[in-house]
Amino acid sequence: MKAIFERKASDFDLWSFEVSKTIRLPAEVFEAVLQKPMRDYDFIQDNIAQMHCDSSGVYHCLLLTGEDRKDGLLVESEGYGYCRYASYVPDISALTSPALQHLNERMTAAADYIVSTGTQNTTEGNWIISFDELAQQTGFEHDFNSMDTLLDMLHEREEVANVELGDTAIDVCYYLDFCPQYGGHPEEAEPGQLSESAAPVSRLKELLHLHWEDIHLLHKDVEVQPATIVELDEHTLTDAGKAGLG
Repeated sequence: MKAIFERKASDFDLWSFEVSKTIRLPAEVFEAVLQKPMRDYDFIQDNIAQMHCDSSGVYHCLLLTGEDRKDGLLVESEGYGYCRYASYVPDISALTSPALQHLNERMTAAADYIVSTGTQNTTEGNWIISFDELAQQTGFEHDFNSMDTLLDMLHEREEVANVELGDTAIDVCYYLDFCPQYGGHPEEAEPGQLSESAAPVSRLKELLHLHWEDIHLLHKDVEVQPATIVELDEHTLTDAGKAGLG
């Protein structure tokens, strides 16, 4: 993705706009417009009536783009045949599809809510948010297609270690550096800091008398993808593993 960067900009004067018409040009023609925007072009001259600034200060523009291009150029020629006023747009998908823009806004709001609510409230490192709560707080109504995208968005967040999708809720594990309410566990305390009344910690050998499923292993200091043990009990260990228990 590319963008325009201004050197030592004193401010950014943002204008309200609406796209009056989208013109999809051959890729080489669109590239020529980007390289020489001050030239006169017939497709701008022929659409002068589509471009103006209304009484509310909203600029009505052409959106120029090229075949197989994701970027575009907003143009308000002010009655001329060249790009008198223009703004480069790296990704025009939201401009060409209001429905897609609305979906993106809702999904972004949902991802932000899941991350902010979970990290600020969890004391254990994970947080479960129901679909009903998500819809009530953000307006995001889940379905199979949009949920896959939401899960991808959550996996991209630096705060998120793992995401599990249930029938009625999302279970998210967060990296503990982002969880201010996380208080740690007794086994993480320094020697001598445990109170005499602290509950005894079970040894792995004792725990293996039970049958465990879907155990997620996290490293408290190193950010790695969680490892999952599907099943674990005294019968699933190898001879070497049993010997290591002592």
